[in-house]
Amino acid sequence: MHRTKQFYILQIIIMNKIILYLLFPAMLWQGSEIYAQKRNTDLGIAVMSFNIRNSNAKDDLNSWENRRNWVGDLIHFYQPDLIGLQEVLHLQLGDLLERLPEYGYIGVARNDGKTEGEYSPIFYNKKRFELIKSATFWLAEDTEKPNKSWGATYRIVTWGQLKDKNTGDYFFLFNTHFDNREKAREESARLLLEKVGQIAGSQPAIITGDFNSNSQSIPYQILTERKGKKGFWDTRLLAKSWYGPLWTFHSFGKVPVESREQIDYIFSNRKVTVEQYVSISEQRGEVFPSDHLPILVRIQF
Repeated sequence: MHRTKQFYILQIIIMNKIILYLLFPAMLWQGSEIYAQKRNTDLGIAVMSFNIRNSNAKDDLNSWENRRNWVGDLIHFYQPDLIGLQEVLHLQLGDLLERLPEYGYIGVARNDGKTEGEYSPIFYNKKRFELIKSATFWLAEDTEKPNKSWGATYRIVTWGQLKDKNTGDYFFLFNTHFDNREKAREESARLLLEKVGQIAGSQPAIITGDFNSNSQSIPYQILTERKGKKGFWDTRLLAKSWYGPLWTFHSFGKVPVESREQIDYIFSNRKVTVEQYVSISEQRGEVFPSDHLPILVRIQF
């Protein structure tokens, strides 16, 4: 049979359409991956601070056994790049690492520098960040070993230097849990300012924690009074958009709403662009993820 030039051209067009049809799902998937990566980069780094309530407490319906899967699911859903956790006992650390294998962690327990007492661990997304170095210091007159000062219990600061694999940026993350005694909180605020300056220098640093202090307190004023190169920025006040309650502590709903206060914060040692701030308020009947709300910000240095 004689085949014209037009016949061969038509065959080529049909074959090209078939190839394009077969490749389109892969192209679409790759495009969505690139879009997701670009969106995450555009929105910066998602940082969470979350006091999960220690598992030794007698909380009945809100015991750790009833909350641990929920806490893992909550973190997995919001997918923070970095998390500063507080009141984490060794059992809880294991539970979370089992449920969140995508995260690496740094930190030691505060009573012995190993596993006894509460951790203030830092979780970081292993795919996005490379851990450069890390350590722990104590909020006490002697910062290098487990000890107490100012009438407080053992209190620590966990810190790490990380590299963002997406951008090549280096930065520090500090995570802590202040004591509930006023004198100890004031001295801890001064010490934290000093140590962040010594460790991070002029590099960007994020500070997460339960500070047991509202925004009118002396410790908060010490932390946010910017003199020279000292003083931190409260990222909530810089946010372009925010969502959720302005309080963070509720004692599993026992504190009346009108009396609730924000005592959990995410600070920065330099002014950053804060795209979003959210305090995550969830409840299932009489059960809560914790007696604190987790807070999350998306920041750019």
